[in-house]
Amino acid sequence: MIRVAKKKWRGRPYSPRRDGAAELRRKMLLLAAGAVLILVMIVGAGFAVYKGLTRSAFFQITAINIQGAQRVGKGAILELSGVDIHSNLLQLKRREVEERLAAHPWIRSVEVRRDWPNRLLVTVKERKPVAIFGGEGKFFFVDAGGAIFASAEPDDDLDFPVISGLTRQAWEATEQAGTQADILRLLRQAGRGDSNLPLQNISELHVEKGGQLVMFLADHPFPIYLGQGGMEVKFSRLAKVLGWLYKKKQFQETIAIRLDNLEKKVVVERATSG
Repeated sequence: MIRVAKKKWRGRPYSPRRDGAAELRRKMLLLAAGAVLILVMIVGAGFAVYKGLTRSAFFQITAINIQGAQRVGKGAILELSGVDIHSNLLQLKRREVEERLAAHPWIRSVEVRRDWPNRLLVTVKERKPVAIFGGEGKFFFVDAGGAIFASAEPDDDLDFPVISGLTRQAWEATEQAGTQADILRLLRQAGRGDSNLPLQNISELHVEKGGQLVMFLADHPFPIYLGQGGMEVKFSRLAKVLGWLYKKKQFQETIAIRLDNLEKKVVVERATSG
């Protein structure tokens, strides 16, 4: 009799569920690898298309429309922006252009917009001076918010009140906030166009020690003592007094006007004869 030796099975027993899960994982890995490969190809193709479009003449800037520029010339804006008619609109970085333009001292804000396919729109809002700050032999323009933003040059329009008696550091310091606020309120009132006291007739606003404010007019040399605080009320009273002096033609005898004490009436000091 022939006996067949039985070999002992050392492998794992067949399990349909386990082997099916392994096969599913392999398929999922293959699908994921395929998806990644397709994605890489799409991205690569998209990048190639983008690079091609950035070199395309179709998106080449043919016109740059600049609005709101008065003090800052259009040529200066173009030079500062770094953009010209050879630039590609698709490749343009708007935020960088806006940051470069906003660095100009006369530009308060700027907006750059694309007008597809080949035009660029630049809208500029410039700072508007309300006074000239004079300190330590230098002169600078001041805007309505009290910011010193640009040096005043001889060929600029210098027909603004001059603020004197302070250093620039003192003007910008927090302890001078009251004085600065008084001056800005006064300028705001004058800017509304009162016929007796227009902004153009204020020659100088001098700050004395302690923050006391003194005004000088362009057409009359005598000081007008305003003191501190209550500038809206003081401006209204002063405008009425000046109107009366104009009407009565009594400026020649006037040597000073005092409004530095709101508890008292306006005092008009006159030269004594004799």
